[in-house]
Amino acid sequence: MIDKGKAVDKLQTLKGDAKGLEASVFNACIKGIKEMPEDDGIEIVRCKECEYWRSEFLEDYGKCDMHCGLFELSGNDFCSYGKKRGADK
Repeated sequence: MIDKGKAVDKLQTLKGDAKGLEASVFNACIKGIKEMPEDDGIEIVRCKECEYWRSEFLEDYGKCDMHCGLFELSGNDFCSYGKKRGADK
């Protein structure tokens, strides 16, 4: 997720002294970001942080018990079944 305030500030800085169409594009982007809901995302759980993760020989690669260990995965992968290891159940 991004910090809306920081995104708007960055766009304002990039806009600088823009005029005409260029300024209109920046203004439209800034308006769109300001109108977005505050929390419009979900936290993802990377495989290496998931309770279903089973690291094999290399720290960054392993298998997923949710998928019967059928797939070799990178620790940075994620899926919709991810549950943070040690989180309240």
